[in-house]
Amino acid sequence: MSGTLEVHAYEDTEEVAAEVEIVGVGKYDTPFKIQLPEGTYILIANWMGQQQIKAATVETDKTTAVNFYFTKPSMALTYFFAVTSAIGTIVSILGLWIALAKR
Repeated sequence: MSGTLEVHAYEDTEEVAAEVEIVGVGKYDTPFKIQLPEGTYILIANWMGQQQIKAATVETDKTTAVNFYFTKPSMALTYFFAVTSAIGTIVSILGLWIALAKR
């Protein structure tokens, strides 16, 4: 017996793509719908350094909606995540280049 879990995330009133882990099931980017066996699940949502945890109960042949609401981060935090992402990309490319150079 299964039901549907529908998950959305918002920054204030605008929908955003947050990463949500359904513990024991997997990680997904919002918005998404997933068929799950009936039961209670723990959802951990992460977006721009903010984290929320909620429980959701899925019932047979029903849709359970879960919404996460985040606040808009400060400009300094937005800049930090942009720089961190860029540095991570550079480090990955550098690591690949070093690995290839050693061949």
